[in-house]
Amino acid sequence: MSAAAADNVNSNNENAISEGDILVFDKIPFILKKGFDTINESGDVCRYLEPISRLHKIKALKHFLYHMVLVDGQMAAAPPGIYTWLIKHDNETHTDRFYASEVQTKQEIGSLHLMLNFLSKCLLPQDGEIVAAGELQVFDNRRVSFNFQSGTYFDKFAVTTSFKSKKRTMVAKTNEEMLPLVTRVSNKIKACGIPNVEYNKDTSLIKDTNFVTNARRKAFYNRFFKKEEQQGGTRRTRRIKKAKKTRKTKKSN
Repeated sequence: MSAAAADNVNSNNENAISEGDILVFDKIPFILKKGFDTINESGDVCRYLEPISRLHKIKALKHFLYHMVLVDGQMAAAPPGIYTWLIKHDNETHTDRFYASEVQTKQEIGSLHLMLNFLSKCLLPQDGEIVAAGELQVFDNRRVSFNFQSGTYFDKFAVTTSFKSKKRTMVAKTNEEMLPLVTRVSNKIKACGIPNVEYNKDTSLIKDTNFVTNARRKAFYNRFFKKEEQQGGTRRTRRIKKAKKTRKTKKSN
């Protein structure tokens, strides 16, 4: 079999949807971050809205699970970039599992912490408790810098909640209170095969980065998601363009 034929077989297998895929992925929502754009290498701006259809959602989830989610030792071969991550603790085996996904756009398509949680549940029959989450940057010298910035899960491990006179008060933990967790995360990342790990509390990696999405990744998004494009300061969705084209056709007829 030629290399081209082999690629076609692999592509067909990946795009095929089995009954098992439907059982696993149909119940998972695909959540896209609102209020942020995706910018490509040419400077074109668009915003992805939702999967084109139910089957497109399932195919996209399948791709992200098997091609984008890194688990434990897979981090040792992770290319330089910015990632979301979380650690889950299995109370039965008393072990921590590390999950991460590279961020390709400000919209965090497929790499939102919530999506990472949903997808990680597909990998093991026994899901664990989230004990930490945040952002990290992988450098080309096998060095990682991480933080605990996660809008979804930050309160679970970095905030102390108290009740006084039936009023709930939430206070961020001090550096001293967070130190055991910092050590736990650092040791876990090192155990994944990355020798140089540092904690950077104050840097917001995703917020402070101007992501440029390459053509291959944007083509993947275009296959699976509806979008609106920005042209001349205005946004026009595919659906609006199609509706206007249909009306013009009817008028001309």
